[in-house]
Amino acid sequence: MSNERLKPIFSSRGNDPSVSEIVDQLVIGLGERIDDLQDAESVQDFDQITVLAAALVESARQAGFAQLARVAAALEAVSTRRDAATTRTRLVELTEIVHRVRLGHMGAA
Repeated sequence: MSNERLKPIFSSRGNDPSVSEIVDQLVIGLGERIDDLQDAESVQDFDQITVLAAALVESARQAGFAQLARVAAALEAVSTRRDAATTRTRLVELTEIVHRVRLGHMGAA
């Protein structure tokens, strides 16, 4: 694992009290979202992956996590092509980014 993957990711809107609840809700729910995406990937339910990834893109943008939104959008795009190998690769990347987001959130508490 490279050092880049270990660096926490923080919300660009972390100092905005109007979105603190949105950030908290997103980060708290990331584990379940990743579980749902992994479950869908394990049965190659590309439609479900597309839906879940699109929802994550929107939530990540609202909460100020541009990098998370970008990786989730890449997963969404590849899942629409039903490319199992690349979908898995993008999901692994997303899981790593989620880990870094959660690290950043814990560090901000």
